[in-house]
Amino acid sequence: MTALLATRDITNKDPVPSVESGEKAVLKENELNWDGICLYADRSFVDEEKKVSTGLKTIVRRNTNGEKGRNLAAVISDKADMIAAKSIPNDFFVINTDGVEVTAPADWVKYVFGEFETLIVSTITSRGAEVKAFFREQVPVFRSKLANVCQGKALDTLVMFYTAEFFFRRFMNISILSDEDLNDAPSLIVCDIEKLLSLDEFQVHDFASILSERIRSAVYEVLQKRNNIRFDDDGKSLLLDGDRLFISARILRDIITSMKSIRQIETLISALKRLGYLEKTDGNTNPVVLHNSAGESQRLYLYNISIEILDADVVYRLQNPDMDAFMFEKSDIPQDDFLTILNDGNGHYAGKKVCYNDEENGHFYITGQSGWGKSYLLCQLLAKCFKLGHRVVAFASSKTSFTYEKLCCSLSKSFVDKNVTIYDLDQEGIPIDLFGIDRNVNLTVNKKLLLGVLQAGIGELSPQQTNALRKVLSKVITDLDDNDRITCDSIINKLNGIDKEFFTTENVKDYLEPLLDELEDCDYELSKLNECDRHNCKTILRRLNGGGNNNSTTLESLLNRIEPLIEDIEGCGMAERSWSEFLRNSNNIVVIRTESGNQIIDMMLESLYNYQHDNPQVALDVFIDEIQNQNFMETSPIRKIMKEGRNSHISFYGATQDYYPYNTDLGKVMGKAGVQIFLKPSSNSESLVLAELRYRKSELYRFDGMERGDIIVKANLFNKKLGRNVPTILSGHVDDFIFDEENVRDGIVD
Repeated sequence: MTALLATRDITNKDPVPSVESGEKAVLKENELNWDGICLYADRSFVDEEKKVSTGLKTIVRRNTNGEKGRNLAAVISDKADMIAAKSIPNDFFVINTDGVEVTAPADWVKYVFGEFETLIVSTITSRGAEVKAFFREQVPVFRSKLANVCQGKALDTLVMFYTAEFFFRRFMNISILSDEDLNDAPSLIVCDIEKLLSLDEFQVHDFASILSERIRSAVYEVLQKRNNIRFDDDGKSLLLDGDRLFISARILRDIITSMKSIRQIETLISALKRLGYLEKTDGNTNPVVLHNSAGESQRLYLYNISIEILDADVVYRLQNPDMDAFMFEKSDIPQDDFLTILNDGNGHYAGKKVCYNDEENGHFYITGQSGWGKSYLLCQLLAKCFKLGHRVVAFASSKTSFTYEKLCCSLSKSFVDKNVTIYDLDQEGIPIDLFGIDRNVNLTVNKKLLLGVLQAGIGELSPQQTNALRKVLSKVITDLDDNDRITCDSIINKLNGIDKEFFTTENVKDYLEPLLDELEDCDYELSKLNECDRHNCKTILRRLNGGGNNNSTTLESLLNRIEPLIEDIEGCGMAERSWSEFLRNSNNIVVIRTESGNQIIDMMLESLYNYQHDNPQVALDVFIDEIQNQNFMETSPIRKIMKEGRNSHISFYGATQDYYPYNTDLGKVMGKAGVQIFLKPSSNSESLVLAELRYRKSELYRFDGMERGDIIVKANLFNKKLGRNVPTILSGHVDDFIFDEENVRDGIVD
């Protein structure tokens, strides 16, 4: 087994890593994974259970980051199955190899299986259509028959065994397993926890099952520990503090009367202690000072037990005490303008009504560590916005964001091919005219819009620079012929020439000779001159009075800011069409990819905001992953959208790995998003997220227990009891977008 599965040369130099040897060893083995399989050993002692549990969790976490269905972690062990039953109950199955012997040497095993793999590949290559048809037809048949034997991961594995065996028999005339071994296969693959647990574990599991059911059915009431809480030791109430349950002896005795495995409270306490589920400071209990319902202070001695022993759905309910008002069964989900965001894994869904008439903040801020499902979540939301009938535009400035492959993997190839346009800005140029103006509006409006587009790319300007740029743009626009368009050259030329135009020796002489005769003093009535002469007289007077140096410095600094941006635009090239023309000729989801810099994205975003302001009939959702490099200054387009976008039916969906504090420009803007979604926070962000969610420090465990795709949502979600969106915090899993051609047909935007 080791020779077959190991990624290292175990016969000559590198041993198989041990699970209990630490997280680094586990991660190192994962880095060597080239065929989808990692192998680990377990050489731990009995008292090293915590190390093994940490190693197993690391294996599962790293192994779920890759392509779905392409990763398998194998652990050779006599006892890791027991630990896995507690630490990763939903992510393992056990193959019983008792009595199995392989007498061939390791090198021979590796050679034989290497040749066998070559034979398999050549068979599939030469008979591809037949092989595809075989798997398409046989997998459902085996799954249907074997579903009566087992469920979950054991079923998946059995289907794989049977399908592979009959593939070999049909296409290669080889029988790997005898008929007898094939019939015995279900008994070798174990997921039944009771077949794996030790006596202590079985006792605790028995206790936890009864406790979970009584919490689930409201026989026991769980109260969250808060300041000034009133608590009565009535044999029906438990106290929750973070990931710890405080339980009275009365409740333990009550549960034991229904247990099959034990009848003494001391036996249960010993099992909880040995397995590490019980914390104690006074004998086997923790003293807690509380007030009862009459307001009297009392000192109670309660058993402090980890909530890890409870069923997952019960833990979820404890972490989401208000969930019932927000969770819908699939058949009850509102059909109109409803965006599902999360599910609880048990057929219940939560989301929000999207209604612009109420002018509700519909912006999303998504944060979480890399590899924990952030990009996947963005893809699901992107497709769901499309299904609502919205126009969707996503900007991608990195190699990994919104790629064709990632979209197909996260959604489906048929959906992407039909509904998504991917535009490569670096190959095809900027798709719209960033400097396009509407000749039907006045100079002031055009100047303001053009100024906003340039400032989006340049960043914040000083008042002097802003005024100078306004003057340049006025000149550019007024000098424009009827059939001409504003170009990069026209802006730069005006900026370069504005100072020289009035202050070269010849120009000064030309203007001074007719004007200075009348300008004997500065009280001359300038209004008598025409507009051009008035402008030049004022300019000359400022020069004569020493005011020209500051103006020249301002223009020079402005030019230094604009020139690099103009070079980037010229390097890409720019189309001569409007957003209206571009979107009309694209699918309803548009992904614009570029590695030319975030400044161009900001300029396009400003221009898109201007378009949507004039065309709010169809709602627009804008997506940007890794927004930390975008412009978040006072005049930035993202700020405008976050502040005023709902009036134009435009929403912003932004994502970062770290959660940014409010004293940063990004945090100040995105912290006001109406929907904040947290995947597993980075170590830099844990304390900030904890504070944002108003969790106690004792609730930090929630982040440790998050798996890939788990989310915590702080938002106005739809409350079915009140019939409107209500502020709440819920945790759950990313709700997948399911592509159904009939269901999304109404999402097409004309």
